[in-house]
This record gives sequence, C-alpha cells and structure tokens, in this order.
Amino acid sequence: MGIYTGESQIAPADHNEYVWSQIKGADGAKGARGDDGRDGRDGRDGKSSPTFNLLLKTEIPDSSAFTLNGASPKIITNDYNGRNSLEVNNNGLRGNAWRGISFISSKKEFKKGDKIVIRLPIYIYDDVTVDAGMHLALKSHIGNRQMAGFNLDGGTPRNQWVVKEFTHTVQNDFTSAGDNLFYIFTTKNGHFKIAEPYMALGDIVPVEWMPHVSELKAHSLTANARIEGTYEASTVKGLKFIVDVFYDGERLSNGYVLGGKLECGNQHGLNSRGFTYNNAGELINSLLSDGTKTDGSPITAKFDVSYQGLKTTCFARLDNLPNTKLIDEIVTKYSTFESTLEKFKSEIGEKTEKQYRLAVRRKNLLKDKSKNGSDLRFNSDNGNFEEGKVYTLIADIRGFQPDKRGRIYTSKERLTQPLSFGTNFFVFKSSSTGSDVNIDLLGDNTKLKKVEVWEGDFKESIDKEVFDVIAGGSGKILTLKTTKSKCWAVL
Repeated sequence: MGIYTGESQIAPADHNEYVWSQIKGADGAKGARGDDGRDGRDGRDGKSSPTFNLLLKTEIPDSSAFTLNGASPKIITNDYNGRNSLEVNNNGLRGNAWRGISFISSKKEFKKGDKIVIRLPIYIYDDVTVDAGMHLALKSHIGNRQMAGFNLDGGTPRNQWVVKEFTHTVQNDFTSAGDNLFYIFTTKNGHFKIAEPYMALGDIVPVEWMPHVSELKAHSLTANARIEGTYEASTVKGLKFIVDVFYDGERLSNGYVLGGKLECGNQHGLNSRGFTYNNAGELINSLLSDGTKTDGSPITAKFDVSYQGLKTTCFARLDNLPNTKLIDEIVTKYSTFESTLEKFKSEIGEKTEKQYRLAVRRKNLLKDKSKNGSDLRFNSDNGNFEEGKVYTLIADIRGFQPDKRGRIYTSKERLTQPLSFGTNFFVFKSSSTGSDVNIDLLGDNTKLKKVEVWEGDFKESIDKEVFDVIAGGSGKILTLKTTKSKCWAVL
C-alpha cells in the first residue's frame, strides 16, 4: 500500500512519491484439488553383474582343456574372436552314440534354487544332417545323472556362428562325481564347432566371454630363433630355421601363428606373411634349398609370433664362411713356396720365366709399426723414400666408418681408394725425397697396425694362368693371384 503526503491536489503518477508498506490480509479459502500427475518410469531390475566363468581353459589352448566322450575333435587356432575353437564331426553313424566333448568345471555341487547362466558360441555345418539332436547337458558321467539339458540345433542357422544363451534354476540339489560336467554332444550324426564356452552362477548372461578367475594372471609369450646348417663359400647346405615358442614358460608345439621374413642379399622372394612349421618348430617352407648360391651376404631371419592375443618377435643370423678348402690350399702353397724358395730362385731364370714371377721383400722400410688417427706419418727406418720410385704400403686397418676411403698424401697422384676391414695395400709413387710416408683421410677412430712399406709394386698385373707370389716382412703377407680371382692371406 502506498501513501502520498504533499501539496499536490492530484495523485502523483511517479511511484517514488509514495511511501510503501506491506499489509497482509487473512488467508483465503483453499482452492480445488488439481489433477493427478503422470506415472513415473519403471525402475531397473535389480540384477547382479556377470560373474567369472566356472569352466576352466575355455580359450582351448590344447587338448588338456577338454575330455573326450567318444568324439575325435580338432582344435582350430584363432578361429573365433582371436581364440581357438573345437570342431567335432560325427558322421556315418547308424545308431545313437552320444559322442562329444566335456569341459571341466571348478564347481561340482549345486543347491536347489541356484541360478545358472550359459553362453555358448556354436557353428553347425550343413554337410552332415543332425538326425537325432545336438545337445548341451550338465551331467555327471559317473552314474549317468543329469542336472539340466539344452537343445543346440533347433532353430539354429547353419554355416555361421551363433551365440546360444540359456538360464536355468536348479530344481534339486546336485553333485557331480567328476569335474567334466559341461557336456556337448550329438545323439547320432552332426558336424559342429564351439568356442568360448561360459557357465556361471547368477541371473545375467554376459555380452562377451569371461575367463575363470584363476586365469586372470598375466601371461607371457617368448620365442627364440636359430639357423642350423652350413653356409660356406656363398653356398647353403642343410639349412634349418627353427623357432622355439614358450607360453608361460611352457614350450608350444603348435597353435601359434608364425610370420616374418628371411633375407639374404641377392635372393629375392624370401619374404613371407606366414610360415608353416612342424612340432619341433622347424619351418617347412624355408625357401633356401641345398646348393643355393648367394652373393655372400648374411642370412637374416625375423619371426613374428602371436598366440592367445600376445605377440613377440625374435631374430636369427647366419654369416657366410670362406671356403675352408681354398684357405687350406693357400696355406699349403705358401708353406711349399717358403720351404723351396732357394730352389725357385735358381730355376726361375732358366725354366720358368714365362710361367712364374716371384718377388721377395724381407726388408720393411718403416720404423713405426702402428698408429691411431686420421692423418698419420710413418718414419723410415733407414734412409729416404726417393722421388719417383714406386712403393707398396701394407697395413691392417680397422675402426673406420663404412664406405671410408684413404690415400697416400706423399704420393704423386694422391688418389683415394676404399678401405677394407683388415689388410689393405696401397701402391704409390713418391712425390718427393723424404724420410716419411703420409697416409690420411682415415677418420679419427681409425687404427693401423702391422704397417710395412716395401720397395716395388706388388699389386701389378701378371700374365694369364700364372701365380704371383709375394712373401715379406714379419707379417708374412702372401698374395696369390689368378685370372679369375685374387686372394690375400696374412699368415
């Protein structure tokens, strides 16, 4: 209520001219009852969460996962959701035989009123008519007592996976004498396979398979690879590629998937997405048969192993060995030449001038024998290197980077040449008269040892079908050259 006090004869229109106060009157009469509201939503059923599987080894890793009841099942690896399946083919039977397989349950005693749920993916083939029924029974084989039975083939489409779900309330107390009470069978003929069997106490069927609680521990998958056989003079013989696979420390003989690739230089087509193998883990399709010639590159193998959802990788390598026969021949020839050296000297001038050239340099011109680094100088032992003269430097060189080249800086040409791991020969013409020889461009970590310099060219070409034999220095470096090949040996 607003009250105006002032000189105006006309009530002001501005509400701010009034002094306002609230006056509450008596409660009015109660209004009429309104209409009822809409019903609320139904609440959820109070069902429990799915529980762990009562059945053991339902990933079907091997034949220990089930027991036989007249059937001859076959494990199919990675067949359903990456897990193994179990196939049973009962055919040609003229009478009832009740052949099948049983899975092991960790629970054998059930009380009246217990609720059981079952989930079973099954694939029924149409190549064998199911003529007397296909069933799942929860039973004790000892005493032939059954707690419950379920039909599997009625209304089930053929040639495709179908997930069968069942719920059951136990009618009477039941105890199985054996633990293999989850029994899948055909009364007579039928062809089927199953995977991921599940049975649990409760009232809700899980959407996906669940394992037994004891199987929740972490699993391990390891593998070792090896190559057996010989690989000499770029030729393979008796090669075997073997992979040992272990799951939780136990060696597997089958059931895993093996892929990867083999490589060896100029051998093409060795890559493979998958390999077949026998129970010993030996590859059946190794692709490198006896007598295969290669370019001498190492044979390398990379194997990828997968099993029960786990993966691992292993490697193996086999290096080419030099021809042992050739090495023996070189050593024998060297020994022969060294022991009959004086005789060769006396006869070369008269009889074998056109067939053999023999050069012997026992004197090493250097004082230094080894050094490390990129730019190295080696001093002469006595006297100078003469300008224009030809010399041969021999050194064991190691520690350089791949594709590295070196050169004799004190040579007239200063040409570079590729370095090889081990003995290297440099033939050069001295650019000036001096007391040292300089080799450079080697790299900071390069190591040289057994360094010698001989006067003369010991890598020059010779006539066809003859040997050029060079023996010299404390390292006894021997060269045998023919028209088709050249061999160096440090003895």
